[in-house]
Amino acid sequence: MPPLDTAKNTASGNTKDVKDIIAKIGDTMCRLPPGDMAQLRRMSGSPLRAPHFWRWKAQFNWADSQDDIWATIITAMAILTDKGRAFDKASPHDPQRPLGRVLCDGGNRNWPAAGETPRPKFSELHLTRLLNERGPSRQTAVLRAMRILAPTSASLNCVELAQFLLNDKKDWPAQKIAQTYYARLDGAEHTSKTKTSKENQ
Repeated sequence: MPPLDTAKNTASGNTKDVKDIIAKIGDTMCRLPPGDMAQLRRMSGSPLRAPHFWRWKAQFNWADSQDDIWATIITAMAILTDKGRAFDKASPHDPQRPLGRVLCDGGNRNWPAAGETPRPKFSELHLTRLLNERGPSRQTAVLRAMRILAPTSASLNCVELAQFLLNDKKDWPAQKIAQTYYARLDGAEHTSKTKTSKENQ
């Protein structure tokens, strides 16, 4: 089997594409014991990787040149996955929760609380820096962002996260993140202003 052309398959709809890989990795992570998950959370940056990284590489056959990127993707997903026993965990991948939206609201559908000024979980300044990073610096920035989200047990669209890392020379993944981030923020600000206006009448 030839190496997986991830960037091409992302848009092609082929069976073994990025969506398929992310869904299967997320489903497997739900069932892994705490020790295995701890290995995955610590893995990025280590040339030795974790055993499950090599299993997934053998299964999905991505190119050797993408090892560092996939290690970062997998580590990010492991960081997002709840700690604890396997049967208590949900997949970190939720295709219905765009990455940009979750960076804004921290995965809280009721954000902001009543009477609260909307303050993004991941600030606009941090978002700008994240979206402008390239190469290894982008990988580091993504992991930092996922650690900020981890305490909220936020699942998100990990396909968008993977596309952002795999296509760091293209603008569209960053644009998609920015669009959903600001759609969430602007919507919250509009709702907050409307409520304040009604209360003052």
